[in-house]
Amino acid sequence: ITDIAATREWMEVYKDLNPIVQAEIMTFFGQRGDQTVMPLVKQGLSSDSHELKTASMVALGKLQGKAAVGPILSVMAKASDEDVLAAQKVLNTLIGPNEMHALASSYENQNKAGQIAILELLAARQAKDYFALVKENTANEDADIQKAAYKALAHVSDLPNLKVLISSLFRLTDDTYLKETQNAIIASAMKAESDPAKPILDAFTGATKRQYRLIGLLPELGGPEALKTTAKAFSEGDEKSKRLAFEALTKWNDYTASSALFDICSSTHGDYQTKAFAGY
Repeated sequence: ITDIAATREWMEVYKDLNPIVQAEIMTFFGQRGDQTVMPLVKQGLSSDSHELKTASMVALGKLQGKAAVGPILSVMAKASDEDVLAAQKVLNTLIGPNEMHALASSYENQNKAGQIAILELLAARQAKDYFALVKENTANEDADIQKAAYKALAHVSDLPNLKVLISSLFRLTDDTYLKETQNAIIASAMKAESDPAKPILDAFTGATKRQYRLIGLLPELGGPEALKTTAKAFSEGDEKSKRLAFEALTKWNDYTASSALFDICSSTHGDYQTKAFAGY
């Protein structure tokens, strides 16, 4: 294809072909960048053929750039799971900071697969302005959407979200998404200019139950007070806190936990002594 006249000839040929071959030519149209083919591209977006619909979304992205985000989101809202995955891949090449509002605003109009795709795209872009949308869906009644929201949570969390996340950690009815919530808290706390462990230690001191859920945060945050609190949890806590504190000490982010492990090795017997020696 070297000029508009030739493009029009190909467009005529295109109309009489099956969708698989049309998809191949559509890919060629997109690579050429000739806007003349836009009527066929828009037509292809509503095709029943997955191959043609996918090729049309890719071509639209190449021909219109970021302006294609809205139309592709509209296609995704009515698409099969297979088509949603294709749309997500195209959107992933187009979306930047200026497209995040359109992405998040379309969430309610999407089907289940589309909503999961949007949560994953928000996570991929670390879209911290949309923390509330992700957090809200950690309580979604659909288990797959809930899982996607929890997986996205750490990627969209920031320091202002820390109190909400700590509160959520305590309210978890079981430990299914404990690790994901802990990761979100760590991601938020690490944005602090100094002493990222302090808000977690304050929460630990003020907690009357489920303190153990905070212990797993401390190795990555580190610091002398965090280490002191963890060592104390091992020596004075219940069996669950003791086990988690020991695991935390063996995973500490620097060498400072070695003295606590040495004390455990010297003062305990059995499994803890053996593991403390290995961790030391």
